Amino acid sequence: MERTHVSIRALVDRINHGEIKLPEIQRAYVWKPHQVAHLFDSLYRRYPSGAMLLWRPVDDVVERHLKTGPPSHAPLSVPLYLLDGQQRLTSLHRVFNSHEDTNVVFHIEEERFQIQSAATAKNRRWVRVAEVLNAERISVIRKKVLEAAPDLDDDDVEERLAAVKQIKEYEYYLEILSDMAYEEVSQIFVRVNSGGRPLKTVDLALATLSAQWPGVVERIEVEMDRWKQFWPKIDAAFLVRALAAIATETATLPQLRGVSEQALEESWERVRFGLEHLLQLLRENAGIRSSTLIPSMNALIPLVVLLGVRRGEKLANPEWLIYWLFGAFITARYSAAGDTKIAQDSLAARSEDPVTGLYKNAGLLGTPLAISEQQLIGKGAGSPFFLLSYLVAKERGARDWWHGVEISETTSGTSFAIEYHHIHPRKTLQGIYSKGEINDLANLAFISAKANKKISDRSPSDYFPELEKLDELTPHFVPLDGRLRAADDYREFLSERRRLLATAITDLLDGYRPAFVTETSGATVGSEQAVSVTLYDGSRPRLLFEADRDGERFVAVTQLEDLERFIADARSQLASSLEIGPETVSTEPENQEIEVPVGPFCLTGSVEDWEAVLRRERADARPLSDAPAFVDSASFDGERELFAVIETD
Repeated sequence: MERTHVSIRALVDRINHGEIKLPEIQRAYVWKPHQVAHLFDSLYRRYPSGAMLLWRPVDDVVERHLKTGPPSHAPLSVPLYLLDGQQRLTSLHRVFNSHEDTNVVFHIEEERFQIQSAATAKNRRWVRVAEVLNAERISVIRKKVLEAAPDLDDDDVEERLAAVKQIKEYEYYLEILSDMAYEEVSQIFVRVNSGGRPLKTVDLALATLSAQWPGVVERIEVEMDRWKQFWPKIDAAFLVRALAAIATETATLPQLRGVSEQALEESWERVRFGLEHLLQLLRENAGIRSSTLIPSMNALIPLVVLLGVRRGEKLANPEWLIYWLFGAFITARYSAAGDTKIAQDSLAARSEDPVTGLYKNAGLLGTPLAISEQQLIGKGAGSPFFLLSYLVAKERGARDWWHGVEISETTSGTSFAIEYHHIHPRKTLQGIYSKGEINDLANLAFISAKANKKISDRSPSDYFPELEKLDELTPHFVPLDGRLRAADDYREFLSERRRLLATAITDLLDGYRPAFVTETSGATVGSEQAVSVTLYDGSRPRLLFEADRDGERFVAVTQLEDLERFIADARSQLASSLEIGPETVSTEPENQEIEVPVGPFCLTGSVEDWEAVLRRERADARPLSDAPAFVDSASFDGERELFAVIETD
């Protein structure tokens, strides 16, 4: 391994000559503009900013394009491939070459960096970093600054501009691997990225896979691009898991390493066929045309396996697969231990009797699914019933209020994009009802932002009469009883609409139910339960967790900064702990799910699920002055039920 120091100026020049490239195993460029500004702040202050690892290959390498544009000059030496340092080096090249997304500027007086904005463009105290870096002499820039801001000290301006220009000469420590095969280098790449800021499990599997099957990254990106308009949740993680589910005996990611290239080729074609067939089935037979409302993409993988493995075989009854999928959503089968459930169900999907195997795994044999009004209590936009409520409204011919546009997930990006909004506006309910009640599924309707703006903060008693003339309420399962339109009767409104939705959802499920599911009196799923989260913002923001099960209430409180750290540690695969209510919970590096106890429930979800909940709460934060007394419930001694954190209110 060679070791050397190379200036930023020389590294950027090597990229311009095509002498630094990316191997396929590298990730995409993901840095945000503000991260680029922070990097330049560190370089300006001569802080350490890490080393870089490169590779001089002995064989041809499948490449991934650097997000810097094509080389502007012919290479003068054999290319090196960047294994560690891509985000930094790509960012540096972009700034040096005035990339539109990384227009970093420097405040000459306050000595700080940020991305150019309308405000900085008008203020001559801000100078473009690219202009300074590429200037032959800084005297011209210094003159412009002093003309616009004569109060600044001449020597300070010159010294600071010189320090910015000197960033070009900042030297990075480079280690260069030589005489190593692709497979060995991929293992080094995995290990390097398993320390510090690690890759996700799927990314590590993909990095290893690319060594034995060159071109896999491009194949996956092409497939993602194929569906990205309406199915953006079909990402690399989904596709790699589907590949493992078809290509390996155990349907697990680590086993991909032992699969031959020919078997991978065949399995990949089965993934693509199975996926296309499944999406057509969901579109034509279930009315699901996008991934927008899908509560768990993992639940789709066994169906991709079943359809892909049996390519060309005619299905006895496609609706049976839809019933299983809805059952998996309703029972929250994939709310925890997702990889384990994928493996179990994918093995069943490859068996001689796949449908029976899948139904057994999900506990759907013996009693048909029947949804009760009580079962919908406390459910919100994160619940699987949200998708089903959309489907029954769509089946009933629901349209956007006032504008007559049929509700559809595929109108995104238009002025009539269908979203969900509160029938009783929040402003009319706050201070009277809890957050969970306000955001209840039964208070949400699929209408456009344009229609919601027309409603504004008006009570249903005010705007409902405008809709009834066009009979626009009934298809949305909104009760017509005039008594239920005032805030005082809001709970009765919720109860009546839940009843209407529960009946419609049960009828929808019955339409897909196979005859071999025994007809009995019907089975409801789970008890009456709900969990809400409320962020109270202030000097020390706190999160209040409130859990209800069969009328019994449990409360647990934690500091926002503590939960943010806990989630960040989980993302970085670090052991960590969190105090919430009367309990301390810990997570280990190998954990794929974050589990947090709240009363009789264990809130569970991926790092992404928890981050989504925090984003939701930040957007809906309440002032600390509105907070009740923070009194935690006593520790819960019984057996806890899993509860998907994404389904909290």
